[in-house]
Amino acid sequence: MSDTTSLPMPGRPVGLGIRLFVCLALVILLVITLVTGIANMVRSTAPELALRLAPWNGPAAANAAEQLVFSDPKQSERALGLAQRALRRDPTLVAAVTARGIVEELQGHADASRHDLVYSAWLSRRHLPTQLWWIEYGAAHANIPLALLHYDLALRAIPQAPDILFPILGSAIAQPEVRRKLLPILREAPAWRKPFFHWLATNGVDYPSTALLLSDLRLKGNDLPPALYGQVENGLIAQEDYDAAWNFYRQRHPNARRDATQDVTFRSASAGYRSPFDWNVLDGQGEAVIGQQGGDFVLSFSTIPTNSTQLARQTMLLPPGHYTLRDDVRFDAAPVKMRPYWIVQCLDGRKLVTIPIGSKIAQPFAMPMDCPVQWLILASDASDTPQGSEGVIHSVMVQRNSAGNAQ
Repeated sequence: MSDTTSLPMPGRPVGLGIRLFVCLALVILLVITLVTGIANMVRSTAPELALRLAPWNGPAAANAAEQLVFSDPKQSERALGLAQRALRRDPTLVAAVTARGIVEELQGHADASRHDLVYSAWLSRRHLPTQLWWIEYGAAHANIPLALLHYDLALRAIPQAPDILFPILGSAIAQPEVRRKLLPILREAPAWRKPFFHWLATNGVDYPSTALLLSDLRLKGNDLPPALYGQVENGLIAQEDYDAAWNFYRQRHPNARRDATQDVTFRSASAGYRSPFDWNVLDGQGEAVIGQQGGDFVLSFSTIPTNSTQLARQTMLLPPGHYTLRDDVRFDAAPVKMRPYWIVQCLDGRKLVTIPIGSKIAQPFAMPMDCPVQWLILASDASDTPQGSEGVIHSVMVQRNSAGNAQ
C-alpha cells in the first residue's frame, strides 16, 4: 500500500494565484476609482489635469474642449478633437456639443454650428456658455426676442448669470425696442425681476431708461417695491436730470404741483418709501420721526442743545417767483431760540431764507432764477441751555403767491 500523505497538494498553488490576481485587480480598481474620483472633482476647474489623470473621462474632455475654444480659439482643431472624443463616450455632454458648435462657427460651417447649439440648448437650460452664444447670436442678427428669450432662460436657471447679464441688459434697455420687447417678460414677474431693478437703481447705469421701464411696467398694472422709485429719482437728481425725476414722480402723484411742496401732511410714510420730493428724516445729532398720531401722520422732533443738525429734508423744484411758507406745529415751552427752524436752500448750498417754525403769519420769500433745485430743511442750532426742544409738526407747505400752475 503506497504512502500518499507525502504527495503535494495540487490545489494550493492555484488558489494562491487566484488570490494574488484578485488582490491585484482590486488594487487596480481602487487606483482607477481614486483617479476617476479626483478627475471628477477637478474637471470643472482644471479639465486638462483631469484628462491627464483619467484620459477616458468624457466630461473632463468636454470641459477641456469648451475651456480651450473660449481661451484660445487658435487651438480650435484640438478643441474639436476633445469634443468629439467626449461625445463618443456620451452624446449628451452639453459642454462638448457647445464646443463643437463654436468650432464649427469659427470654421465657417454656420448650419452645423446652429444645429449643435440648438441641440445644446435643448439638452440644458443651465449651461451658461450656450445661453450666452444664443444671446450674442440674437443681438448680431437684430433678433431682439431671441436674445431676450435666452436672457430670461439664463437668469431663471443659472445662479451666476446675473453677475454677467445684468450689466449687459442694463445697458441694452437704453434702446426703446429692447424695452418694448422686454416688458412682456417682466410682466410675468420672473424671480430675477426684482433683483434686476434693484441692480439698476443702485448701480446707476442708465437712470432715465430705468425710469421709463418702471413707468411702462407700472402702466401695465405691475408695481415694484416702493423704495426703487425713490432710488431712481435720487439718481436722476444726482445726474441733474431734474425734469425726468419730476415726471417720474408725477406719474405716481398726478396732482403734484411743481410750484409747491409735496407730502404736506407727511402721508408718504404710509406708502413705505421716501421719494426725495417727499419728506425724508435725516440721521444726525437729534431725532425726527414720521409716524401716526390720532389717525394723522406727523413729524415729531427732539433736539440736542449741544449740536447743530438737520432733522428732515425735502427736495423741491420751485420755479422763480414769490412764495410763502405756512406750518402747523405744536411744541413744548422751550425758548424760541432753542426751537428748530426752516431753511430754504439751493442745491449748491446757498441759503435763501431761514424761518422759525410755528410762525403765526405766513412767511414770504423769493426764488431766484439761478436756483432750479432747492431743499426745504428742518434744522436746529446748538445752544448753551441744558435742554433741547421737542414738538410735533402736523403740516408744512410752501406755495407760490402768483397765479399759475407750474407742473
